[in-house]
Amino acid sequence: MPSVDVVVPTTRPSIIDLVMSLSLGTVVPDNIWVVSNEQRPHWPGVAVVTFDSDTQPIGRGDAGLRRDIGADMSEADILVFLDDDLIAPRQMLEKTVEIVERDGFCWGHHRFLDFTPLRERNDLSSLLDKPPEEGRSREAYVNDWHGWQSSYAGLLGIRRDLFWEVGGFDLGFLGYHGSEDQHLGRRLSNGKNRTFVHEPPFAWHPEEDLFHAEPLTNVEGSHQLRTVTVNGQHFATCEICPYRRPSEPGALVLSDQVAIPYSRSDFRIEKEWT
Repeated sequence: MPSVDVVVPTTRPSIIDLVMSLSLGTVVPDNIWVVSNEQRPHWPGVAVVTFDSDTQPIGRGDAGLRRDIGADMSEADILVFLDDDLIAPRQMLEKTVEIVERDGFCWGHHRFLDFTPLRERNDLSSLLDKPPEEGRSREAYVNDWHGWQSSYAGLLGIRRDLFWEVGGFDLGFLGYHGSEDQHLGRRLSNGKNRTFVHEPPFAWHPEEDLFHAEPLTNVEGSHQLRTVTVNGQHFATCEICPYRRPSEPGALVLSDQVAIPYSRSDFRIEKEWT
């Protein structure tokens, strides 16, 4: 069986519930990379990765960067990207790996459910074997083709070599919340501009918003902005700090190229096994 690592960009303390559910699956990840300056869950096989930079903006709209960092730390054959407010059903990782071995990557699905009564009863583990039909569907239909807009990195499995072959998550989206996963989905579609949404795998997603810790950031305060062009894309950048934001995110997501690729040399990265 191929080696499998899970990467989770994390600001929520609910990460410990996701880690718990992953530990009870029919396939258990070789490593879980929690990329976070805000949370340090203690669990066997969990590595907390902290990061900082003098040149790249961090702390606002940086989920794509955190995923790139986790992928950079990993040496596994397969990467599975998850969000930190999810609960993984028992067969989620097993089903993801099956599809990735066949197709190279897999966009999974989410089912929404109210977690509040389960938390009050300390019964989140009951979600591990609950059928998806008991939750609200994210998409109108599953196991079929959708537009590239349905590419959602909250549950994405991919061969690690393929992930870097297509350029990973574009750091051009730093400072702008969202669209970096849709951009990756477009690039993975080989010009077809469509995404197949699988179920299984799926993950449980809470209906309620869960608490976010305030992220560590290097772009606080007022900015002296100017427009710069990088690989044909326009960005508003600050002359006194690393603040950067895409001026035309719609044009960026429709690009077939990565405007600002990830480079480890731009960051100070430390990892701690918990």
